[in-house]
Amino acid sequence: MSYLHFDVLSKSISKKNNLPCGDVFRIEKNREETVVVLVDGLGSGITANISANFYCSKFIELYKSSDFSLRESFKHIVEILHDSRGDESKPYGVITIVRILNNGETTILTYEMPNPIYIAENDHATVLNGRSFYLAKEIIHEINCYIEEDESLLLYSDGVTQSGMGNGYRRGWQTEGVKSFINRYLLEKNSIEKLCDNLIDKSIEISGRQNRDDITALLIHGRKGKILNLMTGPPHNKEDDKRVVEDFWNREGYKAVCGSTTAEIVADKLNKNIKIEENPKNLAAPPRYYIDGINVVTEGAVTLNQVFHIIDEDMEDVELDSGVTQLNYFLNMVDKINFIVGKAQNPAHKKNIIFKQRGILKRNKIVPKIAEKLKKKGKVVEINYV
Repeated sequence: MSYLHFDVLSKSISKKNNLPCGDVFRIEKNREETVVVLVDGLGSGITANISANFYCSKFIELYKSSDFSLRESFKHIVEILHDSRGDESKPYGVITIVRILNNGETTILTYEMPNPIYIAENDHATVLNGRSFYLAKEIIHEINCYIEEDESLLLYSDGVTQSGMGNGYRRGWQTEGVKSFINRYLLEKNSIEKLCDNLIDKSIEISGRQNRDDITALLIHGRKGKILNLMTGPPHNKEDDKRVVEDFWNREGYKAVCGSTTAEIVADKLNKNIKIEENPKNLAAPPRYYIDGINVVTEGAVTLNQVFHIIDEDMEDVELDSGVTQLNYFLNMVDKINFIVGKAQNPAHKKNIIFKQRGILKRNKIVPKIAEKLKKKGKVVEINYV
């Protein structure tokens, strides 16, 4: 089964241009799921923004702890909201939480938020209606569905559904109006990636170009994800070389090897030739290697350290003239990275003081640092030590 990746596209407009938006969202991704939290803080401006940030952060904190399930975390948030209702000294807001597992299985929990809209294969929109029940003395809604490749889920604040109120729409645009707009938009074969922008623009238009509330739209879009499998360092036990290389070779996605010794092991176990780059153009980076079927083969520690320092640079400013820039391109281009990190000690690194003098970190130190930068870019990262 191919890796299913979920992009989250967004558009937010504040009620007042010089104040922060009272709608706040957070996205958390790991190897098992994508979690999206959207909170509409009470009112608008700074107070609403503080309230929304509080509940976003609180839910993520609870859910990421090992003590709370998705529903238990949501229940705890609803309990806080119930106790805060009507108390102006406490933060208050309304909330939608979405969890999508890697197979597309989706759970949506909402508290006083507009119903989400499901978009099938980029051509038809349907309002999702789930079951309602009491939780922590409040009515909440739960929706269960599947989001697959080329399917989307739209979340939005009531700034969208209340658009047009007092300007030709007696009760506002409402959810059905939003759905009708999306269906017309899709019928005209417009880009799904631009839906949030166009939806917000239409919302402002029917309000007479005057924002009466903060307005936010989030589109969660499923597509076939791109994977990079990166092997660096020999396995701790030499007898595991063949098994580790075969596992690496059989994985779905692009493949990268970092380290001359690692490259030799991979070439040997796959019965392939290995060649070194002649006359490299970029003299600041170690030369590349070439193994048939491997997308990029580089030196190890020096390359990984150099990648760490350029990984946040604009890709348009980086020429693909070395193993460093080529590896950096793949890391930025894909959605998921599987690091396979060998735990065997490199004797050259233990004896060579130059590595320490130049500030070159060993692979077991630099790989987690690269992983953290990749996670901040919204990528799913897994590190397996062998």
